[in-house]
Amino acid sequence: MSTVTLDHDADHGQRGVIRAFVIGSIVGCVAVFVVFAGLALVAGLGTPAAVGIGLLTACFGGPGFGGMVGAVLHQSRHEDT
Repeated sequence: MSTVTLDHDADHGQRGVIRAFVIGSIVGCVAVFVVFAGLALVAGLGTPAAVGIGLLTACFGGPGFGGMVGAVLHQSRHEDT
């Protein structure tokens, strides 16, 4: 017969990283959209083209960059020293 003990604190850390990744992804999408759509407008493209470029770069670049930054910031704040 074996005894299983649950460590609830270990699971809380994993949920925190996932939450930070999701929030970072959302912030990254918005930031990348604003930057690239704005750059396209400044470059002289029309509004539909600028929105299209902003959406494309936000979908591909935002979650990767924002998610990584969010997770790294969370890990660096909760690192055991």
